Amino acid sequence: FRTKPGATETKYLTITNDTYKATKFKISVGDFDVSEGGGMVQPANGVNSDYGLMKWISITPGFIELKPGQAKKVGITLKVPDDPSANHAAWGLIMVDEAKERENIVPPKDQKNNIVMGVMPVMGFGVHVYQNPPNVKINKVEIVKLNFTYNEKNKFVSVTTKNVGDGIGFCKIYIDLNNINTGFKDKIPLKQFTIFPGRQRDFEFVLPGTLPKGKYIATAVLDFGSNEEIEAAEVEFKIE
Repeated sequence: FRTKPGATETKYLTITNDTYKATKFKISVGDFDVSEGGGMVQPANGVNSDYGLMKWISITPGFIELKPGQAKKVGITLKVPDDPSANHAAWGLIMVDEAKERENIVPPKDQKNNIVMGVMPVMGFGVHVYQNPPNVKINKVEIVKLNFTYNEKNKFVSVTTKNVGDGIGFCKIYIDLNNINTGFKDKIPLKQFTIFPGRQRDFEFVLPGTLPKGKYIATAVLDFGSNEEIEAAEVEFKIE
C-alpha cells in the first residue's frame, strides 16, 4: 500500500483451490516483527503498536469455502487515520488457515480407560502486507558493519545493514572480491531483502573455497532503491 493518512484503499488477495476436494479457509490479520537474521518473530506483548497494521486493516470475507478448481477474492481494506502520527511505514501479516472440523476419536473397545490423543494436520500460508505512505523517506539504508570471519569449514564476509529512514526498504546487496596481488576478481551473488525502519539485518556471504591465496579487498555494494546513490563499504583480508 501507498496510502496517505485519512484515506482508505482496498486490495485483493485471490485464493485458488488447486486440489480435488472442497476446502474451507479462515482469513485473519496479525502483527509481526523481523529479527536481525531476517526471521519472523512475535512482537512484544503480542502487539506491534508502533508499526503494526492490524489495527487499520479489515478483511472481507473472513471465511471462504472453495470447491475444487475454484478461486475467490478476499478484500484487504486499509483505513489510515487522518492523523500526522499515522504518517509512517507499517506492516502486517494476512493469515490464511485451513478450517477443519475436529473429528471425534473413539478409543478401541479394549482400551476404554486410556486417554486417546489425535493430531489434525491443516495447511495455511501467510501474505506480508506493507504500507509506505507517499511522503516517507525510504532511501536511507546503511552498511554499519563489515567483517571477515571464518570457522573450520568456511570463510565469510559478514555484513550488518540498518534502515535509518522512516520507510520500508526493499534492497539488494552483493560482494565484489579483488585479489590485490594478482588482480583476480570474483563476485558473490546478491541477496534481496526487506528492512523495516530502525531495524538491522545481518548477512553472511560464504567465500568460494577455490579462491587463490593472497590479500583481498571485499567490497559490499548495497542498492536500497535510491535513484541518486548506492551504499558501499570495504574490508581487507588474507587467504593463506
